[in-house]
Amino acid sequence: MSDVPQMRMDHVGIAVESIEDGERLLFALGCEKIHVEESDDGRFTWATYVLGDASRLELVAPKPGTESFLTAFLEEKGPGLHHITLEVADIDAAVRGLEAQGYQIVDRAAFDHWAEAFISPSNPGSAHPANGVFRRVRRAQTGGREALRGRETARRWRRGR
Repeated sequence: MSDVPQMRMDHVGIAVESIEDGERLLFALGCEKIHVEESDDGRFTWATYVLGDASRLELVAPKPGTESFLTAFLEEKGPGLHHITLEVADIDAAVRGLEAQGYQIVDRAAFDHWAEAFISPSNPGSAHPANGVFRRVRRAQTGGREALRGRETARRWRRGR
């Protein structure tokens, strides 16, 4: 039995050179853009889109003329799947449970409205490498079990958090 708490799919992150170029396909698929934000350091921008009742996609693009994890990723792999984000009510318990099973956490951060931990895409200590794709665990924005409900989360994002 796993010591990792219950999680739900939050969103899939796609690295692109430009939000505007990347979102054309999402709009053609019927996505609605619900959020755009620049990183605190100004080196990248992300935009969030809702598809259907609760599915969310995120485009992440570097700011032209900057260097970051994202520019390195795009240079090495090109545009495409960058991360899968899973939402959990207790990130500390999730990290402890993952590490106990041999998964390496490569980055961890806390912000005003969420906390996150990145699981290494290579994970040499695990039997299931992520094939170069980051897996991200983030604490639910409001905490508690209600944050694990997909429709409510999508509605909250549509209202601007």
